[in-house]
Amino acid sequence: MKPKTMFILVGTVVFLSAVAMALLREVDREEAQLERAISGVAEVSEAMVSTGQADIARTDRLALLLIDPKTGEAVALKTVSPFVPPMAVAIGQKDVRGDFELQGSYYVMGITDKDGDIAKPTRGEVFGRSPEPIEIGQERVQILLDHPFRGQVPPLASESDRSMWEGRAAPRVPPPSSEAMQANFVRVADGNPCSGGNMIEGWVRAGVGSAGQAEPGERLVIRILVPGAPALARAFVYPEFRLPHRFRVAPSTNMAGRPPSAAYLVEAYTTTDPGLAEDSARLLARSESLIPLGSHGVQLELRPVLR
Repeated sequence: MKPKTMFILVGTVVFLSAVAMALLREVDREEAQLERAISGVAEVSEAMVSTGQADIARTDRLALLLIDPKTGEAVALKTVSPFVPPMAVAIGQKDVRGDFELQGSYYVMGITDKDGDIAKPTRGEVFGRSPEPIEIGQERVQILLDHPFRGQVPPLASESDRSMWEGRAAPRVPPPSSEAMQANFVRVADGNPCSGGNMIEGWVRAGVGSAGQAEPGERLVIRILVPGAPALARAFVYPEFRLPHRFRVAPSTNMAGRPPSAAYLVEAYTTTDPGLAEDSARLLARSESLIPLGSHGVQLELRPVLR
C-alpha cells in the first residue's frame, strides 16, 4: 500500500473516531439532561379546536412552566417556537430561573402565546397543566391544553393544601362562567398576605343599613380589578372577619414581575355562596374611582344589596 493511501486511511479512521466520540458525548449529555427534566408531548384538546376556542397559528409559540406544588410559583420557564401540536417537548434544570435545583415533583403547565407577552391574554390562546405533580426524569408525559387562556390560571396547591384554596386547585375543572370565579382567589386565613409598594391598603367598614357582624358561614371577598379586563382581577377571601376590617391587597404580576396596571378598582362584598359569586353578595362596596398602587387609607363602606 502506498504511503499516501495509508495516510488517507489513517486520517479517515481518526476523523470517524472523533465524530463517533463527539456523538457519544452528545448522547450522554442529552440523556443526563433528560434525567433532570420532564419530557413528553404537548397537544391541544379536540374540544378547544372544535369550538374555536383554540386558534393555533404558525407564528404561535408555547410557553412551558414547572410549578412548585407547595408554593404555586413557577421555578422554570421555556418557550418553544413555532408550536405545531402535537409536539415533543421537554423542560428541566437548564430552564430554571436562578440557582434553584430541581428536586422531587412539579406541575407542568403549557400556555400558547401569540404576541410575545405570555401573561397577556389573546383570543385563541389556550393553556393546560398536568393533573398531578410529575417527578423529574419522567418521560412520555401528556400536556393537554384544554382551557382558554384569560390571563390568569387557577391557583396551584399540593394535594394536602387543596382545602386552603377553596377547591379551586383542581386542574381539570372547566373555568366557571361567573366573572367573579374567573379571578385568582387567594384564601387569607391569618393576617395579610401582601407587603411592599405594589399594594393597596385600607379599611372595609359597615355602612348605613348594614349589620356590623358577619352572618353564619359568611365570608368577606375583596377584589382588585383592571378596568376593561375583568379576567385580570385578583380576589382575597377572608373566611373569618370582623368589621371594621383592615386589608392589604396586591395584583398578580407577569413573568417580568410587573403588575398589569398602575391603578385599580377595588370592591368588597360578603357572601355565603360556596362559589363566591358576586351576584350572591349580601353587602357590597366599590371604590368610586381608580386606586393607584401604593395607596393607603382607602375606605370602603358595605351597604345592603337591593334586589
